[in-house]
Amino acid sequence: MPITLEFIQPQDIRTVAYVVSRALLSSPNSIALWGGQSERHRHRIEEAVRIVNLEHPRSVTVVAWLDGRIIGALSMLPWPDCQPGVLECLRLTPRMLGVVNGGVFRALRMQITAARLDPHRPHWHLGPVGVLPEVQGQGVGGKLIRRTLQIIDERHGAAYLETDNLNVVSSHQKLGFRVIREADMLGVHNYLMWRDPAGE
Repeated sequence: MPITLEFIQPQDIRTVAYVVSRALLSSPNSIALWGGQSERHRHRIEEAVRIVNLEHPRSVTVVAWLDGRIIGALSMLPWPDCQPGVLECLRLTPRMLGVVNGGVFRALRMQITAARLDPHRPHWHLGPVGVLPEVQGQGVGGKLIRRTLQIIDERHGAAYLETDNLNVVSSHQKLGFRVIREADMLGVHNYLMWRDPAGE
């Protein structure tokens, strides 16, 4: 497929959030966090991705295009911005209360767990990543991750991510990642993966 990869543009933020929400809706982590797979749950994922990730001033997002439409994206944040501090949480709370709705305690538990597990050394925290379900399995995700790692290598950085998917573990190990820890997050088994800066 003639897929092109570009950095996100402000006018595309809502479309990217929608695409990622569709991709994440059926993942075990998302179901555990949001409580279901309905359109209502998808919309909450969309809003959370937009507010927390895509609109963050230090976020870097690579978008995959095919035939004039967005089909996937991968966003990342540099440490320590990947785990919001007290002031950032206070800033986000009014916007996020309506999004998390009844899942506020699950969201808090997830945030506390993620912050505890996140490596406390410089890195780029990858995620969320998502490809439209109808084009999954055609190499789009691989193109996104390789382009993102190229950007990180150019900045001489390390990369980190969490995944509940063993297929991701296998494919990312071929790209230099290694599993540094395993942990349950809201009852879902996750693999925490790290990739050293290029040349180390």
